[in-house]
Amino acid sequence: MTTQRYVILVEDDSNVLHELRHQVASVLPNYYIIETANDGFEGLELVNEIVSKGGVIPLIITDHQMPNMSGSEFILKLSDLIPKCRNIMLTGEAQLTDVTELINQQALFRYMQKPWSISDLQMTVQSALHSYNQDDKLEKLNKNLEVLVAERTKELEVITKELNSGLNYGSLMQSSLLPSKNVVDDSFDRMDVLYRPYDRVSGDFYSFYKIADKKTVVLVGDATGHGIAGAFLS
Repeated sequence: MTTQRYVILVEDDSNVLHELRHQVASVLPNYYIIETANDGFEGLELVNEIVSKGGVIPLIITDHQMPNMSGSEFILKLSDLIPKCRNIMLTGEAQLTDVTELINQQALFRYMQKPWSISDLQMTVQSALHSYNQDDKLEKLNKNLEVLVAERTKELEVITKELNSGLNYGSLMQSSLLPSKNVVDDSFDRMDVLYRPYDRVSGDFYSFYKIADKKTVVLVGDATGHGIAGAFLS
């Protein structure tokens, strides 16, 4: 199921809003829905309604000078609701303090003065949507990568567990083939054996063969390599 995408336009002048809607609609893909609001409060209600329905809002264009709530206040309130949204603010007056605050909070995609160039506005809209889509793709890619890493980690844990189980079993088998302490004590009056495998199993080995009443042959060997490879050779 495809998530519905919206572009919201907020402007208190109905004539400007009509022209803005026409200019933006001409460059939007047909799967976008344009919604409009006359002030910031109405815009917030619209955003909450769309978000509650599971809709996505990649772009909002708002006027700055509006009654009850300025465009900069409106954009700052959106930060918690839709932090990934690209916001464009239009104004006939340069409010550098407000613009600086929005830029510092990374809440403003672009600031445009009235009257704007139609081509400039349309290029900005396309650029904003492209920016949103690229970040959206990257986020999905990262999520897929996290899932893949988690799956591979589980597979490695299973393989490691099986390998450790095999090594432990191999160590037990190899130990059973080596002379026990009782055999050593029976063969010699005094003999200590230090056997320390490289990794649970080893290519080193030793044995004793009693050939006469007081004669015992001691056999000590070291196969090439360490660990499993050496253990196979021994």
